[in-house]
Amino acid sequence: MSLPLGVAFAESVLGRCYVASGEYAEAEALLLRAHETLQGGAPASRSTRDAAASLVVVYDAWKKPEKAAVWRVRSAQ
Repeated sequence: MSLPLGVAFAESVLGRCYVASGEYAEAEALLLRAHETLQGGAPASRSTRDAAASLVVVYDAWKKPEKAAVWRVRSAQ
């Protein structure tokens, strides 16, 4: 189910807050959902890239380099 873009943006911001507090599972869920919606509505937007970059931080912190590598590529697009 796709979120409205404004909600996706807000979830992306909240996801980054969870990253900063070390709550990676919560951050991952919000950021994945936000990225999916943002990618569909504005694929080349800064918000879309920021959500992807935040997922890189999550997966690096979680010691999941394969997932971080995938999102590192997506954050550069």
